[in-house]
Amino acid sequence: MLKFLSKIKKYLFPFVLRLSKDTNGYLSNYIQVQLILTIVSLPILVNWGLPLSMGTFIGNLIFTPILTIFLILSSLIFFAELCCLPNNFLIILLNILTNFWQKILVCGQKSWLIGFTKTHFLIMLFFPIIAFWTISRPQLNTANKRIFALSIILISSFFYFSFQAKIENNNAPKCLCLEKKLQIIKDENGKIDLIDFGLFNKKQSPEKFVEFELKPYFFKHFGHVNVKNITIQKPTVRNFKATTELCQTFKVEQLTLPIFSKKLTKFEWRHFFELKRMLEKSGITFKRPPATYGMGDSIPSPKDDL
Repeated sequence: MLKFLSKIKKYLFPFVLRLSKDTNGYLSNYIQVQLILTIVSLPILVNWGLPLSMGTFIGNLIFTPILTIFLILSSLIFFAELCCLPNNFLIILLNILTNFWQKILVCGQKSWLIGFTKTHFLIMLFFPIIAFWTISRPQLNTANKRIFALSIILISSFFYFSFQAKIENNNAPKCLCLEKKLQIIKDENGKIDLIDFGLFNKKQSPEKFVEFELKPYFFKHFGHVNVKNITIQKPTVRNFKATTELCQTFKVEQLTLPIFSKKLTKFEWRHFFELKRMLEKSGITFKRPPATYGMGDSIPSPKDDL
């Protein structure tokens, strides 16, 4: 028994030490690469009006090995199918991996997203240039020193962009109107009220408009997407689709849909109830007050933008 334990100690301890050393080296390199990528991509995200997720570091750390395993299993299944070899076991493993990844994705929260207002592009380039200049210095000859220096640069860029976003948010107009069909009202707490008078109904794909135009617009001008209330004045299928996308993409507290006299088709009622179920699931307040604007009424345009 003692000889057996001594053999285990002889072979296991060196293996554990080597594994620990390799793991530390991998994590060290991963952190350095992730810091560089975040610093470099931050100006691009700010310029395009896209948010940065606080779960980027952990998400990429988990996603990289899962993606590698996924590609290996998919390739093995493909070649096994070509060679007429049994691949049921590989398919089961791939389904387990896919289900596991989908459960991880559900854990994502809208509160993880950090948005910044757009600033001068030369100022945004300052931080990546400083980062590359820093890691090229011979004094930073160890991984810990480079990680520390890059972390300082990243934190400094966050402080700058956050301060800039606060200034821009305070100086932003209290009321905007997009295409004379969507009124945006900002309160004293910086939260946004949206009143739609048919803008989404004009769009061929309201979901894409919300994701690729409206969302970057909010981040560029306000630095966040905290919507206090959405009011839909003209109920249609496209408006219901756009509202669903708004509530799934943005942090929304309340949806207001005034009582309307328009008769909806079965297709429109189906999207209405899908929207209602999504609101209940997301914990968003749903109100149905009497209509305050007519279907053909226009709204004032303090500033026509976008």
